[in-house]
Order: sequence, then structure tokens, then C-alpha cells
Amino acid sequence: MCGFIITNQDININEFRGTLKHRGPDQTGIYEHREIKIIFNRLAIIDLSKKANQPFFYKNFVIIFNGEIYNYLELRKQLINLGHTFTSNSDTEVLLKSYLQWKKGCLKKLEGMFSFCIYNKTNRTIFVARDRYGIKPLFYFTKNKKFIISSEKKAIFDMGVKKKLNIPIILNFIYRGVYQNDKKTFFDDIYNLEPGKFATFKNGNLSLKRWFNFEYNFNKNIGYDDAKNELDYLIKKSIRLSLRSDKDIAISVSGGIDSSMIINKLIEENLGSNISHLSHWTCDDENDEHFTALKAMENQLKSFKTAGNTPYTLVELPWPKAAYDDENSRLPATYANYLIINNAVLVPTYNDVNDDRALAQVQIAYPQHTIIGVNCQPIIEQFGSLHCITMQLPRGFLAGAAQ
Repeated sequence: MCGFIITNQDININEFRGTLKHRGPDQTGIYEHREIKIIFNRLAIIDLSKKANQPFFYKNFVIIFNGEIYNYLELRKQLINLGHTFTSNSDTEVLLKSYLQWKKGCLKKLEGMFSFCIYNKTNRTIFVARDRYGIKPLFYFTKNKKFIISSEKKAIFDMGVKKKLNIPIILNFIYRGVYQNDKKTFFDDIYNLEPGKFATFKNGNLSLKRWFNFEYNFNKNIGYDDAKNELDYLIKKSIRLSLRSDKDIAISVSGGIDSSMIINKLIEENLGSNISHLSHWTCDDENDEHFTALKAMENQLKSFKTAGNTPYTLVELPWPKAAYDDENSRLPATYANYLIINNAVLVPTYNDVNDDRALAQVQIAYPQHTIIGVNCQPIIEQFGSLHCITMQLPRGFLAGAAQ
């Protein structure tokens, strides 16, 4: 992930260059043009060279971009055929020139996860857009012709905007257990740019429009075989595009149906040619109800071969001893439900004899990361786990609340 801030606030830009450093440790770029200030922190994935650094400039346009455009190679080819030239191999440059070619129409051509801002220095307009499902965050504050746009609410608060809780939204979340407003946040005057929307900032005025609506398109005439083949094609295409990276790739899988399907397609289609390690659960207790299934998965993984026809390096995660609640229901304790963040991996622990071994094994899988154990006993007692609970929080909630 990357982090950016763009604002017309009267600030000393250098005081905030490290505000979102945790989102992008590879490069920090700052830029000022008249009243506009831009700060960008890059986590490099595509084109690791300095040519792809951000902010990225072309003629009178400046782009800052968080995310990945999975089909950037196909778009690049189209743009070259239309007369465009490129100075980098980045998806950032492809995104900017897609916008210059097709304007807002470029959004429907993009396959990926993204939030980005494009600043037109000539008319001093800022075009802002977010992906279809809001995978990449984007927040904004605007009042009295002043605005701040950022990847995190934290940066907005750091620039002097006072925290004021949005009580109705918080109470709704507590009462219903879900977050039902895509625009409002837990804080007054701080807004999400909603998924599938774009915005234009000009002369301090904001204009919002929707560019994507999710629609079901059922074809009742399609047969079973055609449906199966179409699904197979879409899964393979998604995996193939998602694997585009100039850095090493890690794939965390649980052994469930979705994970097994992804691994199967990687092997079947030789899509994971740059993948060498697989981590998986093991169980030494033959009396455990999961022993047979986990042993079968282990044997299957041992049979898989890399693109070089060599076995994968398997990193075995131990199985915590069985734990039960007062009603004798087994609790979902597993070390595989860890959470990867920028330079660390948070690993659930359970006051179990296997905790230390699990931490050591995860360190083997992620040698460049700091491994941090987190006691998750209270979480599994509510039938949750570490990685899972991070998907139950409102977008950006932790980023905005942490101080």
C-alpha cells in the first residue's frame, strides 16, 4: 500500500512528509504548486526504479496513486497504438495516460484496486477516484473552500482538523453491528470517497459522481458446462493478473475451498512460476478430528512441483491443542490466521505450548518481517480470530482512531 496527502491548506509541507511513512517506506515525494501541496509515500510493487517514483509528472499533470492496475500491460499496449509513449514501466504512468486519453471513461477500463488523484496545473482542478468496491481507502475533509484528501484520517487530524465523534454513526454501528454508511465516518466532517465514485475539486468546490454500480446480470439460458468454463476462465484470469509484481509474492491460504482452488489453479496452469514457499497447518495428534484432512492436504502439497519441476519449500505451522468453551464447542484456534502488515506479521497465540514454535515458523516464511505474537484467546472464545476481525471493522476506522 502507499499513502498520500493533497491539500490547499496553508501548511509547511516538510513538517508532514513522514505522516504516512508507514504506508510507503520505499520513497517519499513532495511537491508544491501555488496553493496545492502534495505528499506521497511509496511502497514499490511495479517498476521499482526511480522512474516510477511519485508524484509522477507528465506535461501539466501530476498523479499520486495508491493500488495496482492489474491490466496495465494491456492498457499500455492500447495507448501505444494510439500514439502514447512511456518513460517508465509503471502502472502509474499507464493510469495517468489512460486518464488523458479517455478522461473519466478510463475508470471502466481499469481492472484493479485503486485510489488516485490527478492534478491539472493549468486549470488547477483535482480529479479523484476510487475503485469499484473501495478496496483502497480515500478520505477527505472540506470546509470554507479548504480541503484535505488523504489515504488515512490520521493525516487529516495531524493537519489540525479537530476530532469530533459522529455519535449517530457510532451508535448505529454498536446497535446494528454493521457500518451502513459508505460516505460518513466515525468523525464529523471527515468523509469517505465512496466506492465506485469520483470527485472533482476546483476553486474549493467539490463535485461527486458515481461511475460504477454493481448489477447482477443473470443469464438463465447458460448451461452448466458453459457456466463452469466461464468461471474457470475468470478465476485463472484474476490469478494471472494479480500475480504481476516486480517484488516477491506471498500467498496466505487457509486450506479452505477458496484457498485450495487458488493453489490448484496456480499449479495446474503454472501461474505461480515465481512462488517457491507454501505454508500450511500440520497436526501431530492422530486423535484430533482434523488430523486426516490436514494430513491429506500435506501429502498433496508435497506432490506439487514448481515451474522448475522442484518441490515447494513447505513451512509447517503447528496445530494448537484443542480448546473448548463451556458448551463443549471447539474453539477456532489456528496460527494460520495471521495478519501481514507493512514490515511485520501479527500472529495469534493462545498460551499454548506450540506458540513459540509457530512464531519461529512464521519467521521462516517471512524472514524480512518482524514477527509479533498477539494473545487471541479472548477472540476465539467469541469464535473469531486475528485476521478475520480486521475485516469486520469500518474502512479506515483504526487509522482514524489511532493516536
